[in-house]
Amino acid sequence: MGDTLHRAGDQFDRVFFFGKESGMLTYYFKSEAHGKYELDIMRLPEGSYYGELCILLGTASYFTLKVTLNENDKKSEPIKRNGQRMSIIYSIDADVFKELCQDYPEFSNNVYVRAEIREAYFKHMAN
Repeated sequence: MGDTLHRAGDQFDRVFFFGKESGMLTYYFKSEAHGKYELDIMRLPEGSYYGELCILLGTASYFTLKVTLNENDKKSEPIKRNGQRMSIIYSIDADVFKELCQDYPEFSNNVYVRAEIREAYFKHMAN
């Protein structure tokens, strides 16, 4: 698994956008029978983003967000530098994202609706 962009329980300070490669939302929990356990909930494909709802609501994420290599992507060549596969991940600072939402209320409404649907889905998948 790739580098961790955000850990469950922490506050987001930016929204992440996946330009190349993808992200994986992982849910960590403890089980009496199995101890600590992790479950990959959902792969966020190229073009996805995450962190917007947590920023707008001021809440922490239930999930850890990691960069993952998309080995099954046949559409495009991977980016390599010095023999290492690279990812392109964009981010917008939380304060800048909030300003965009204030300046463009229709965008903000769309972000809230989509984020709430996604968050409900992620929680459902974690249970």
